[in-house]
Amino acid sequence: MPIVSWDPNQKLWVPSPPAPGSITTPMLASHAVTFPHFVAATTLNPTTTSTTFVNLPDMTLSFTTTVVTDIYVWLASALSNNTAGANMVLGINLDGTDYAQMFVSAPLANAAVPGNTFYVFAGVAAGAHTINGRWNAGSGTATAPVNYRYLGCLEARA
Repeated sequence: MPIVSWDPNQKLWVPSPPAPGSITTPMLASHAVTFPHFVAATTLNPTTTSTTFVNLPDMTLSFTTTVVTDIYVWLASALSNNTAGANMVLGINLDGTDYAQMFVSAPLANAAVPGNTFYVFAGVAAGAHTINGRWNAGSGTATAPVNYRYLGCLEARA
């Protein structure tokens, strides 16, 4: 089974997770990736005026790990703001705690700019976990244009 497949609707490559029970013993070696998780946005043009972190619509992953795991997380989104020079921030939240942050400034009012952030959570205990993509606006109204938002993670045995 391929690791990724082409999604013609979203015009991008998306992870093709292994079928339950198909992970072989070599895949369970230390630092071997055991399962990818991925979500793409469906909500069009969400906005926020919050100056503190709030959840970015559609950017939530929930899953359960069975062993101590390293979790590699990435969040990507186009961002714009109706105020030129305003800061916007992307963040990653694991189980209720905010971690990675990426700041971007709007070069012009309503101009879309790319933003992404990445974080490695090392030695995460086995159990249920939730990852949220988060964002805020330093001022003005931030928009995540169209639906160009993606949140993904890979579990790797610690």
